[in-house]
Amino acid sequence: MSKSDAFETDILNLIFLNTKSGFWVTQPLTVTGFPANLYISLHTGTLLGSNNQSTNEVSYVGYARQAVARTAGGWTLSGTTQVANTAIITFPAAPASTNQSVTYFGIGTEATGTGFLIYGGTVSIDGGTTAGTRVITQDIAATFAAGTLIVVGG
Repeated sequence: MSKSDAFETDILNLIFLNTKSGFWVTQPLTVTGFPANLYISLHTGTLLGSNNQSTNEVSYVGYARQAVARTAGGWTLSGTTQVANTAIITFPAAPASTNQSVTYFGIGTEATGTGFLIYGGTVSIDGGTTAGTRVITQDIAATFAAGTLIVVGG
């Protein structure tokens, strides 16, 4: 069973843009209790439905999850069933002697700690749909160009 496109759009608006639309407009739901930012994390292994933000998370010196505002300045709703980052997301460069293979990204609720993992997916090696591995090495900053961190469906 799947959700309708309209309901998927409503869910994406609520989670990523902090906006009530469609179904949520008539429901007694407040969006003020949810954090103002979502936090993007990098991972070296598979993320499953039962995982949290710290599962298989990279651990080089200086690494930090990156905050993205739950607004139109942080996310762009594209069509009716997907959302993408509005601006570039850049992680701190790795120090000497660092060599970690990033295969997954996470989107969660906390800047540090276990955090609630909302979405997770594979990292693309070509900015498109080819899953692969990005190796984090000395002085290399991992980035997601604007529009390349895409979440499909609500």
